[in-house]
Amino acid sequence: MEFWQEQKELDERLRNVRRTMLDVIPMEGKLPDMARRQVENPGKQLRPALLILCAGLDFRKEASDRMAAALEYLHMASLVHDDIV
Repeated sequence: MEFWQEQKELDERLRNVRRTMLDVIPMEGKLPDMARRQVENPGKQLRPALLILCAGLDFRKEASDRMAAALEYLHMASLVHDDIV
């Protein structure tokens, strides 16, 4: 992602977040296709980046990457909810 390219370690961590998000998407159905497209076009990923930075770049990488993925999914769900309701 070009927004974070100058921050090499953070950029790599955000790539791990996207991989984590893609790993949990089911393979079939319309909703998984929409979720996959959203994850593959993530925007700036400010929320996961802030979580990783607040946790510290070297603090429990796997756990904080999973938390960042969960946070991004929560944000995506809130956007979908706002669009529907």
